[in-house]
Amino acid sequence: MYDVDKYDFTGEGANKQFAATKYDCAVVINSYAKGERPAIEYTIYYNGTPTLGTVTISDQGVATFTPVTSL
Repeated sequence: MYDVDKYDFTGEGANKQFAATKYDCAVVINSYAKGERPAIEYTIYYNGTPTLGTVTISDQGVATFTPVTSL
């Protein structure tokens, strides 16, 4: 999962790189309600050490994560 800070970026237009953190995680579905107002309740469990980096987002909405090599 990516945690992207949309207010912390460099570049412009398609070249924007947003500050981001990448997490390994598990998503557990707790309940699923069908009907007129469907809803899913879930819990996110973070695993391991987060990775700092940047994310670029394509015109098609695809996120590409690049880890930071030095701080």
